[in-house]
This record gives sequence, structure tokens and C-alpha cells, in this order.
Amino acid sequence: MSSLFLDDWFWAWNLYLALLVNVNKYTLLSLFMVLTRKQNISFYKNKKKVAEVIIDNVKKKKHIIFGARSLNAHFPSFLDKQTRDYDIIIEKGSPKKVATRLEKKLDKRFKGNFYFVEKARHGGTYKVKTRLGKEGIIDISKSKSKVPTDKIKGIRYSKLIFEKQKIRESLNDPQSKFRHDKDRERLERIRIFELLKKKRKTTKPRKRFASTGRLPGRKKLRINPGKASFSLNFKVNPTPNF
Repeated sequence: MSSLFLDDWFWAWNLYLALLVNVNKYTLLSLFMVLTRKQNISFYKNKKKVAEVIIDNVKKKKHIIFGARSLNAHFPSFLDKQTRDYDIIIEKGSPKKVATRLEKKLDKRFKGNFYFVEKARHGGTYKVKTRLGKEGIIDISKSKSKVPTDKIKGIRYSKLIFEKQKIRESLNDPQSKFRHDKDRERLERIRIFELLKKKRKTTKPRKRFASTGRLPGRKKLRINPGKASFSLNFKVNPTPNF
């Protein structure tokens, strides 16, 4: 019995040392902490900080945002659709490692164990979720080929041609049947945007005139500045004939 106790103590001590060496203080504390009501309130009040951490990381690492947020970045506001999560494509590294790194950054920013990493349904994709409500906020995948991008406000977004290709692939995949309605709705919004863009190009721009109010085709009246005055003579018949 004493040998079993010593073995348990040995492994516990080694685990403790490994944690001290390999993880930061927030991650170490999070393994043993339970979120309090006060921490939960603080989390909900500061949820906007999530976007700051994600966007800062995307800009710094030159990752690519695709999916719903890419569409919103390209579309006029009336075609936007509200979304809470970020779909991110990385060109280098491991999606799991990038997701874990982001999860740690978020935990550090919020000073608690508020997030965790989970493998997604799609192969090679990893999600970062909140522990409160199990809400997914980041999906990270790795591109197999080069992704065409547009840079908007310093952020790389996938081009619409890439989005259309991804949607068609999903619609042709029976295993993605659970998201086909969502894909068809996205494809329809892309088509509406392209139609409006095409109409805008074919419509002839209206002629703009100067602020003088002069209509096209009217000759401007020129007066000789050398003459001090001028008169107009009208012939008036004082006794009209009836």
C-alpha cells in the first residue's frame, strides 16, 4: 500500500513540475479554478475584447478570414448577415496549435479559464469555444492551395470567387447536408451582389453641370466690359388697332 502511495505521489509531483515549466500562470490556475459569478459578469461585460484579440492576431500573422465575415466585408450593409464566429484560414503551421495559442491569449486577456479548443466536424479544423454556453467563436483551418484574397482595412479576406467555390463543393457533398440551406442562402446573396454590381457598371452616369444653373445647349451671354452701359429699344404701338 505504501508503494502505491509513493507511485501516486511521484506522478503527481512530476505533473506539477511539468505544468510549472510548460504553461503560463493563467493556464495553470485555470486547471484548478471554478468560474465565480463575479468572473462570469466580467466576461459578459468584456466580450467585445474577443474581436480585438482575434483581429490583432489575424493582422500580425497574416491569416485569412473567410466565410460569413468575408461576405460582410465585401457586401453593402443591407446584404450583411450577423455572425458571432470567425472562420480563419492559415497558410503555415498547425490549425490545432494556432487554435491553442489563440485560446491561451483569450484566457490571458480575460484572466481565467473561459475558453477551450475542440476538434470540429470537418477534418483538420479546430474550434475555440467559450465554456459559458459552449459557443464557438473561432474555426481554424489550413488551406491546401493558395487562397485569393482582398485586403480590406488592413485585413485579408477571401475573394468572392473562392466563397462561391467553397459553397458549391459543400452543396455537392452529401456529408455536408446539414448546412446546405445555409449555403444556398449565402450563394443567393452573392448573386444579388454581383447583379447589383453589374447594373452599376452598365448604367450611364448622368452629366453634371456647374453650379451656375446653366442648362446644356444654352450659350452664355457675354457682355463687353469696356462699355459703361447699354440699352434695349422696344417698339411699342401707343394706339393699338382694333
